[in-house]
Amino acid sequence: MPLEIHFEPERRILYGRMIGEFLPDDLIAVFDRVEAAGNIPRDADIIWDMRALDFSAITVDVMKSIVKRRRQINSFRKNAASYYVVLGPVEERMIRLMIAVSVGIEKPEQIFRTLEAATEHLMEFRKTSGN
Repeated sequence: MPLEIHFEPERRILYGRMIGEFLPDDLIAVFDRVEAAGNIPRDADIIWDMRALDFSAITVDVMKSIVKRRRQINSFRKNAASYYVVLGPVEERMIRLMIAVSVGIEKPEQIFRTLEAATEHLMEFRKTSGN
């Protein structure tokens, strides 16, 4: 799966765009790329654009593997927020399920339908939470 990342240092937001079929190891690979870049803080909040992701390929086993990978990178990300942008209610339910079964990951997570809404909410969240 192609996974594009772009960091906006002035906002401290990492944007990740997922395209096509998701492979759980891609999640680890993106954070390896973040660390290798050296200029992206570990605690940068991330907005995942999942509108071009093929959710039909995500089975129960793939979901379990995703949760396992999320736990592996949990300490790397510190208290960084994760926001998800999806196309519709089916994709939203899958992300909600992923969040629900990710026991032990206590980070701010929200789901939106547009990048603009996710970015705006994140900026407001930071103001009210002191982050």
